[in-house]
Amino acid sequence: MSRRSDEVNAWLLKAFLSGHHSTFEVNASMSAKFIKSAAEQKDYPPPSRPEIGIVGRSNSGKSTLINAIAKQKNLAHVSQKPGKTDLLNFYDIDSKFTLVDMPGYGYARRGHEVRDKWTPMIESYLQNRENLKGVVLIMDIKRHWSEDETNLVRYLAHYDRPVVVVFNKIDKLNKSELATLQREKARDLALIKAKKAISAIIYISADRRIGIIELLRTIFEKLIQS
Repeated sequence: MSRRSDEVNAWLLKAFLSGHHSTFEVNASMSAKFIKSAAEQKDYPPPSRPEIGIVGRSNSGKSTLINAIAKQKNLAHVSQKPGKTDLLNFYDIDSKFTLVDMPGYGYARRGHEVRDKWTPMIESYLQNRENLKGVVLIMDIKRHWSEDETNLVRYLAHYDRPVVVVFNKIDKLNKSELATLQREKARDLALIKAKKAISAIIYISADRRIGIIELLRTIFEKLIQS
């Protein structure tokens, strides 16, 4: 998997994260770059900026979301074969915060040996990373909320990691279908005992960049600045 560490022109949001300053402004000159991949804590980048983890099923659109935030097609590699991410991938966003792409869960073709290696890597990061401000859980909106998602939210709640739930691929729906699924998701999330850990619910199309500004605003207000 190729990675690009050169700075690229990106879009959105210029944030000022000094002290309790809570304002931000849209700025088209944002930059984004790949920092590094890592599996162990000793190899993480220095914890100098807030970090936001991105987790989801292997076909949920995690890489496409990162590219949408950066307004680039190839900053994060979008594979035709789900489940290719097997390390923690760190991306610098305008030298203000870092996105961390974690391996996708729920991909059946990955062997138990590989998935067994992921588990301690992801758990160590989620439990111990001191500058991790929260997690974005991305899902295909057509996929039913499952026990996997419920257990993940409860796990994150146990370690005081707030969650922004992002339902992706809304461009595949008409208005009626979207409204029906929004009601369904609201019912599903209302049943989670750890629902207080969910800071916000956002509906987006990463492929069409619909809802990206709202998502980044939510990340800043609900996760980084909370």
